[in-house]
Amino acid sequence: MSSTAIRYLLARPLAIPFAGGLLLVAALILIDCPNGPICPVIDKGLAAGLDTYLHLPVPAGPDIRPPAASLVPLALSGAVWLILTAVFILRRPLLPVASLLLLAVMIGADILLVQIKGWLVSPSLPLLSVLLYTLFLTGFGSLPLRLRRSFRMHRQGNFQQRVLELLATLVETRDPSCIGHIARMQNYVRVLAERLARGGRHAAILTPRYRELLVLLCPLHDIGKAAVRDAVLLKRDRLTEEETVEMQRHVEHGEALLEAVNWRAVDREFVELALDIIGSHHERWDGGGYPRGLRGEEIPLAGRIVAVAEIYDALISRRCYKNAYTREQSRAILMKGKGTSFEPALADAFLEVEEELWKISLTYSDTADMLEGMRP
Repeated sequence: MSSTAIRYLLARPLAIPFAGGLLLVAALILIDCPNGPICPVIDKGLAAGLDTYLHLPVPAGPDIRPPAASLVPLALSGAVWLILTAVFILRRPLLPVASLLLLAVMIGADILLVQIKGWLVSPSLPLLSVLLYTLFLTGFGSLPLRLRRSFRMHRQGNFQQRVLELLATLVETRDPSCIGHIARMQNYVRVLAERLARGGRHAAILTPRYRELLVLLCPLHDIGKAAVRDAVLLKRDRLTEEETVEMQRHVEHGEALLEAVNWRAVDREFVELALDIIGSHHERWDGGGYPRGLRGEEIPLAGRIVAVAEIYDALISRRCYKNAYTREQSRAILMKGKGTSFEPALADAFLEVEEELWKISLTYSDTADMLEGMRP
């Protein structure tokens, strides 16, 4: 069933009670009311209670009740369904109270029938109806709300992802040769994170939620380049010392932009991970990176993963200041940085998934001509 059909059904007020009524009938049939093993126990318990505590004689011998008496449990069970359904629709928080009152009414009705008519009508069917239907409505009554919230969060998540990609793409499109960079980066990061999550010391950190956020937020890694002049960002020649400093300051600009939005009050986990990515993806394992010169485990894991993905993409792709390296050259250069630029475990993970990363670079290439990247 499509998500549209599910949303439509869950939007109907009687959808849950109607389904609950059908399941209630099925449950009672499965326990074979009123002739199954559970019902006689309930009947004997009530009869013993009436005799012991209320001193009401319980009819014995042949059943002399008129045929109409056998319809009483069915009528009471129907009343249970109608009353609990009305409570569920009109005032859901009152379900527990309504259920307790119904249990008391069911037992009271049996007591009155014994006193007035001398009939001991089995209470098992209506009592089980109250218990089963209450459990159903309590357990699944909030299902429409939860599913609607889930659909809404899914839509919000998609919108959030599109906004982040748009922001990052606005920066990247200043260089027409980097139009596929965002898609490649997200896929590189996804593959690397999934590989690390399958085993090793990083598996505990790389939960599904962490990996989802990591892929979502990695496009922001170079958002600070929005503050870098075109003359520096698009320069084809080697940067001067002053221009290099200006380019490196894009990390600080990116952190400042994110902090200025003040998203921390909305989603601290979201912002902290984004800041980790922006602020540490140019750090090096040996401490020779920027802007803070972090070393080894001081570098957040998110920054270490994004760093591998970004360097690989810079090597395998064409840039305004360079042609693309071949697959073999890119792999060799990146592995040369094992233990210096990159964490050894991450470099090993890269090597294991390198073929998949290479295929990603072809799928989301910046140009139609990828013969350089297709060379082994």
